[in-house]
Amino acid sequence: MLNLKTRTENPALTFHIDTYLAATENQRKPHTTIQRFIELDVIREAALIHVAITAGFIERSPIQIFLPTEIWNQCIELIEQIKQP
Repeated sequence: MLNLKTRTENPALTFHIDTYLAATENQRKPHTTIQRFIELDVIREAALIHVAITAGFIERSPIQIFLPTEIWNQCIELIEQIKQP
């Protein structure tokens, strides 16, 4: 079960941000295996794509799978703005 750390007016945005934050937190644990680290990296990237779509930064998932740096930065800035301490 995902422990919601953020609160937004949009439940989908909240879910995707919290998914990103949870994956980031788990990725930084000292005993994370390389396989799990890579899995969490994929989860983080997918969550950021959904944040970008939900926040209106992009209209659909990018063809190249990864977000352009500019959009990625906008997502991280949005997460930092609404993340609760």
